[in-house]
Amino acid sequence: MAVIRTPSRLKTMLPKPFFEFSKRLFPENLWTRIRPLGKMTTRRTLVYLPSFLLEVDRCEMFGRIFYELEVETKYPEKVDKQIRSLLRANDIRFFPEPRSKFSRFVKYGLEKRYGLTFGFPDAS
Repeated sequence: MAVIRTPSRLKTMLPKPFFEFSKRLFPENLWTRIRPLGKMTTRRTLVYLPSFLLEVDRCEMFGRIFYELEVETKYPEKVDKQIRSLLRANDIRFFPEPRSKFSRFVKYGLEKRYGLTFGFPDAS
């Protein structure tokens, strides 16, 4: 929270090489103009099963709620079929998401604050 309350403190928290490099790229007053873009909340649930680990994330940002499922396993082909079958059997819509949570956070935040739109589709 200290960074948000005092944006100029951000430069004291950055690694010195990055800050020195950034002085050549950005004007000095940039550090006083930095403001939070928004808030993202993620709740992760871990489900341990004999042949795999499920990581289920519930994410909320800018009034949107979505879920992500990650699977850790030594048997990806077998488990992929099992998971897809389980999701279909429970009428849960799913699709691959190539963008990270952070990239979606930036996209939605810029859309909300500045009305900017981007050229990639929104699957959520």
